[in-house]
Amino acid sequence: MTSDKAIFLSHAHVDRALADLLRNTLVLGGVHERHIFYSSSRATGIPAGEGVRPYLQRSLQQAGLVIELVSETFLSRPMCLMELGGAWALGTSTYPIVVPPLTRDLVVQRIGDAQMGILDAESDIDDLFDELHDRLMKDVGIQAATTPWNRAIRDFKQQLPSKLAVAQAAAEIQSQPVAWRQYRRSPLSEALTVSDKLSIYLSRRVTVNAFADMLDRAPGGTLIFGQCKSCVDYPESFYQAILRASARGVHFHFIVSPAQDGREFAAQVAGIQTMKIRFLAIEYARILGVENREVIRVISAPAGYVGIHMKDSAAASHELIVFESEWRRSSPDHTASHD
Repeated sequence: MTSDKAIFLSHAHVDRALADLLRNTLVLGGVHERHIFYSSSRATGIPAGEGVRPYLQRSLQQAGLVIELVSETFLSRPMCLMELGGAWALGTSTYPIVVPPLTRDLVVQRIGDAQMGILDAESDIDDLFDELHDRLMKDVGIQAATTPWNRAIRDFKQQLPSKLAVAQAAAEIQSQPVAWRQYRRSPLSEALTVSDKLSIYLSRRVTVNAFADMLDRAPGGTLIFGQCKSCVDYPESFYQAILRASARGVHFHFIVSPAQDGREFAAQVAGIQTMKIRFLAIEYARILGVENREVIRVISAPAGYVGIHMKDSAAASHELIVFESEWRRSSPDHTASHD
């Protein structure tokens, strides 16, 4: 079966040994090279003379599936997080693969809950490739034949321990990852405008400013929904924007942690009549949105976070549906226990 869609393989440079193995496994399993964008390979990466950022953007737009090799280094690299956020913003199917010693729980805390695989026990690897086989057909339109697919997986399992060791050794060599403040001092802008509907923020300051601007744009009668583990570290300008929006008749639904930080935020906004707070003991990335208009999702990282701003009604509506599901699970009582 032919397909116009591609697979975008996202990885940190130090994880190239693992990425090479996964890319080769896909090819040996029946996926043609022309259906894979893999920047570390001359055959499937960025052509000579092409601008890196424009080519990455076009490749993401053409992708039917984005596979992320999520390691500790991946989570410390703004470019990797931008690729992940760009896929979310475009509505492209994603499949994160957790690289040990990271665990699923740690990755969920950093980037939010999602279906993901992990390179751990043999049964986990079998589940991972079963899911990938289904995703290739569903998202990319590629039906991989069973015999070469299973043969490629057997080879993958044999080579995985050595490739993991190489990746971990490379990560240790770069045990002083590039700090986010170094990126801020570089020519790379803190706010990247990808399109009129998508912006990416590379600093907390710019992201919080965008939060406040979004609150000021919200028309009266609309709902602003927010979800965060700890909301008390916002500056005064953010709370002033909440008060201005409330005065216009904007309503707020916030889900916060029942821990001390969440209770402090609830106490700070207790006097706002249009504000409703509920509690839920769960780890998640921060999110703030205006119903049917726009939404900002935040991806946590070791030394900061990346804000993905989607000025799109479909994206905002989708995030609101997810939020409402969490809202139904939450409680107005911070002492209530939730799984």
